[in-house]
Amino acid sequence: MRTIARTLFSFRGRLSLGGFWAGVIGAAIVVIAAFIVTGTVGGRTAQYLVASPKVLAPGMDPRKLKDKFSSSYLIALASRMAQEVGEAQAIAEKAGKPLPTLSTDVEIRLRSPREREAFAEELLDAIARLAAKYHDETHPDGRTYRLVVGAHPIRPTRRKS
Repeated sequence: MRTIARTLFSFRGRLSLGGFWAGVIGAAIVVIAAFIVTGTVGGRTAQYLVASPKVLAPGMDPRKLKDKFSSSYLIALASRMAQEVGEAQAIAEKAGKPLPTLSTDVEIRLRSPREREAFAEELLDAIARLAAKYHDETHPDGRTYRLVVGAHPIRPTRRKS
């Protein structure tokens, strides 16, 4: 019995720690979305439900993670972004103003790790060039934005025969 439990609840050879955290955060997002869709939390109407990164990803502060290419870092960034945007949206709505944001979602298939590296290098160079061109820390009407860029492999969709 102990061997079965150890096998069922072991990560060894089946799931990486990053995959585990991605699953935990994904499940938490589904639960949060269900609360938002149904509109109630504990009998009260919920306009916003913002989950803290401390709940979804405890101890995963992107400033403290050294490996900027790890799935843990990407999860920490996504978690922080969800919290910051949720808080800013609540403040904007209270003020009766829209929250200006920018987002995009693109799938790209790269032929090799070498091509992935080249793509990442060009993307980071383009971002640095644009940031240098448009960044103005001194303008009195300026507003600071956080730009988060992340990429991760996606599971291939299963084709129906």
